[in-house]
Amino acid sequence: AKINHNEKTENRYVNSSELKSSPDVKNILLLGVDARANESGDASRSDTMILVSIDSANSCIKMTSFLRDSWVYIPCRDTRQRLNAACSYGGYSAVADTIEYNFGVKIDGYVVADFEMFKVMVDCLGGVKIDVTEEEANEVTNHRGRYGNVVLEAGKNNLTGEQALAYCRIRKIDTDWKRTERQRIVMEAIIKKAARSPVSTLKMLNKIAPYIDTDLSTAEIINAALKAAGNISGGFQQEACPFDGTWEYANKGGASVISLNKEKNKQKLAEFIYGTDSKASS
Repeated sequence: AKINHNEKTENRYVNSSELKSSPDVKNILLLGVDARANESGDASRSDTMILVSIDSANSCIKMTSFLRDSWVYIPCRDTRQRLNAACSYGGYSAVADTIEYNFGVKIDGYVVADFEMFKVMVDCLGGVKIDVTEEEANEVTNHRGRYGNVVLEAGKNNLTGEQALAYCRIRKIDTDWKRTERQRIVMEAIIKKAARSPVSTLKMLNKIAPYIDTDLSTAEIINAALKAAGNISGGFQQEACPFDGTWEYANKGGASVISLNKEKNKQKLAEFIYGTDSKASS
């Protein structure tokens, strides 16, 4: 099965010497898109943006969600807009470029997943174990039309692909911050399970290949997967950007957006990914 490889493009808007990076850390941007059949993937907005940092120095994996309503400068369009608009302005690479430009860390490549791929991936692994709250279960079960006709039960469940997707898409009951946390919880469960079972992971990669859009080569993907599997002994760490205390809600053209302090977020993101004592160059 073939992966859709996109050409790697150099970020024209920021010099790589200005971006923080480290030979010990591989940063891969996961983009979740609702690629509906009637639109091309590039035209959709990136609903989920998680930077997965594989840290070989500390044998751990760090995940940072970027909030889609963050009000940022989008260089390919020379305009300020919500972060998730970057995708419809300039495709997947524009999202990576925009995050690099605004938050100052080097991204080694991106991998795009649509809803269908996500479901196939979870089902290939035999489901993922997630602790579902009463409120989360009720939201999905009582609004089945909104969540693909799925029923969720409270408690620790082994979720199928469809259920895991519904869980990741829950909104209305809390905040977008909480929603990104649910997405990271599921991602962590997927990575842990895949690392424990290399055979089913290979089967899974074969099945999801046609759904993958990436600017990484097959060798780079395999390398990253092996790196991730080998670096979970130090555990998982999670954050959301903008960080606590660095943002406020604002009104732009009648829409509620997240206004953020760019310098503070750059600093906190670099600290989280590379650690203050790291050899990260900037």
